[in-house]
Amino acid sequence: MKISVYITSFNKIKYIEKSILSVLSQTLSPYELLVVDDASTDGSKDLIQSFANKYPTIIKPIYNKNNLGIAKSRNIALNNISGDVITYLDADDYFYPNKLENEYNQLIKFPDIDIVYSNFDYID
Repeated sequence: MKISVYITSFNKIKYIEKSILSVLSQTLSPYELLVVDDASTDGSKDLIQSFANKYPTIIKPIYNKNNLGIAKSRNIALNNISGDVITYLDADDYFYPNKLENEYNQLIKFPDIDIVYSNFDYID
């Protein structure tokens, strides 16, 4: 089972590094990580590209030429995903280290289910 993760971002340079690192440091590694940058103007694209250069087999960046909004950016991600299982986060969010593993284990344990989700902590 291949797990794909996507991140959507617009001007989130302050947060996106932590977001990307939280995916890369999972106890169960994803098959791919798509990062859709929605025409950021704050340097996010350069940071995303530096991660893509460092992890070319995992990270696939997509750079929107114009700001399209989060819904269209998510649809762009979904149209470019190649894994069997999809999960996502926004650039100002992050995963706990065992999120993918825990959700994967539930999918294996209960093969008739189609969706798994986990709780979150709201941090302001």
